[in-house]
Amino acid sequence: MALDKNSSDRSYLIGRLVAIIQTANKQAPQRLPALVMVNPKEKLSYWFSETSKTIKNTQYEKDWLSIIDKFNGFPSKLNIFEQSRMWIGYYHQLSDIKKINNKL
Repeated sequence: MALDKNSSDRSYLIGRLVAIIQTANKQAPQRLPALVMVNPKEKLSYWFSETSKTIKNTQYEKDWLSIIDKFNGFPSKLNIFEQSRMWIGYYHQLSDIKKINNKL
């Protein structure tokens, strides 16, 4: 199964965003606080504001913006099925990023 860029499933989109954040921050000079999925609303809001600055004019910006356009906010918690979708989105996005990086 490949990356589903048309998915509007919130859990899947969270996974995609986390993969982009992780990749962008590995390449960024600054350090951001650790991601804790206990309360995504609190923990990710800072990361998203900082990452949006970091990925400006990079290969990740287009994916980032397309996901944000579909996004309708963070849940306070994810049930087991939503967590599964989040991880699927995460790994699909990482796989897509690796394909892009291998072509460069």
